[in-house]
Amino acid sequence: MRKTRSSKASRPSAEDSSISTSSIPPPESDENPPKLFILPKETSPEARIVTLPNPRNSAPTRYYFCPERGVYEFTKIAAPKGSPRSWLLAPPQAQPPAKKAIDAAASSEQSGSSTGPGSDAPAETRPSEHGSILSKGYTTRSADLFVATPLDPLFLIVPALAPAPGSESSSGHLFLSDDDHFDALASTSRHYGIMLQNPRLRAAFKARMGVVCDTVDAGGDCMYRLSVEKLMRELLRKASEVVDSGLPMSLEERFVGKVLEAPAVCVKREENLAVAGPLEQEDGIPQDTIKTQTPATESRTDSQASTTSTVTTATDITEPCTPPGAPPSSAPASIVRLLRLRTALAYITTTYTPAHLALFPQPSLIDFTPLTEHLTHLASLREEAFESRSFGNFSRKRALDGDEESEELRAEKKRKKEEEEEKKKRAGESRAIKGLRKVDVRGMKKLSDFFGRT
Repeated sequence: MRKTRSSKASRPSAEDSSISTSSIPPPESDENPPKLFILPKETSPEARIVTLPNPRNSAPTRYYFCPERGVYEFTKIAAPKGSPRSWLLAPPQAQPPAKKAIDAAASSEQSGSSTGPGSDAPAETRPSEHGSILSKGYTTRSADLFVATPLDPLFLIVPALAPAPGSESSSGHLFLSDDDHFDALASTSRHYGIMLQNPRLRAAFKARMGVVCDTVDAGGDCMYRLSVEKLMRELLRKASEVVDSGLPMSLEERFVGKVLEAPAVCVKREENLAVAGPLEQEDGIPQDTIKTQTPATESRTDSQASTTSTVTTATDITEPCTPPGAPPSSAPASIVRLLRLRTALAYITTTYTPAHLALFPQPSLIDFTPLTEHLTHLASLREEAFESRSFGNFSRKRALDGDEESEELRAEKKRKKEEEEEKKKRAGESRAIKGLRKVDVRGMKKLSDFFGRT
């Protein structure tokens, strides 16, 4: 019996290893991915991220609280949906071996004999690189950035000063002490109870309450009650500061530029050319006038009319122009400022004040009547411009219909199309139906007459 020599297994080639490596599926997405925050500098070590009810809708919202610098809100900056982006998070660059040895020697000298010479720092004090999800790099699905921006404590205390009607803390329009308002605020979130232990935050709340509340002195204690007029005056002051510093470009373009944009009406431009002198002599007419004459003027030249005539040419070029009596394209500075002020005020009231608290500026504080009249006038001009465009389209359509040659061509095409459809319809009929077409049905009743009502 012949024996076969066993051959050694061949080593996998580089191509096979690359194929097997590329076939490894990517890791599953994290249910709670990390987020990228930008926090203020020089904050207290006791600063924390807290969960507080949103002043607008009482929804749980994240804030950044520092006992020394106050409360911050997180402003989300996201990439447009049409251009998706992502963040690549990686650990800091590793130190060179020489620097690692120097740091290890320094730490061993500081630790003393308890750790022994040449030993590293305790394991519990070293950062666990492999335990962190960012140790080998991490890629986020969305490029969202959260920036901590300062928040006025006034917006956090207003929900306690004006509780929703029917709520447990609703006590009508009564004067209450600052401790009563703080207790009502602490009942909405347990984090408020911890934050109000800070004397700086309590002092900031009391200072802002004195600006928007009516106060009375009762036995040496100051009692507070919200004043809607004072609150509106404070919000107007904030809106004025926003306008003075400048609105963001997106708000300026959408809520100011487009709203004050004057409508453009398309009209035909007419040119009046005065032609003087004997028209029968071609040599006496300037060359510029010959080029701009209409066929009617040329026929008049052939008839040798020696009178002065005016040539009017209507060009096909349409220019956007402002109708008579319309204001200039740029609105007055006072109107622009009023619109910016109203935009900033609407943003503040719809973002930072409770929804049940109706806030409307009184005419004594600011008068938006000139802005309302100007916007009404622009709306009427837009309607006139729309009607003029509609009339222009209708006139062009009638001009095409009046062309006899084009009308005859369309009628001929329509007649041929109907004949072709009739031929196709009769080609599909059976022999019996074709025979019934030849029957004389004069004087015969229709079949539906026998099934009529009696």
